[in-house]
Amino acid sequence: MHEFGYAGAAELIVASSGIGYLLVRGQANISTAIVMSGMLAIGIVGFAIDALLRALERRINRRRGR
Repeated sequence: MHEFGYAGAAELIVASSGIGYLLVRGQANISTAIVMSGMLAIGIVGFAIDALLRALERRINRRRGR
């Protein structure tokens, strides 16, 4: 993991609201369902961002003639 990855992970852990907060609270309460739901949400958002950026890259490359 590079520097951005560490910063992103740290932000999730020290958050006072949002998915990171939900994960930490779920872990503290030993609630596997909450932790897994948070992980799934992060995965879905990551997948969607990846798909969006790949589509954007294809579009840009088509305009440039590559």
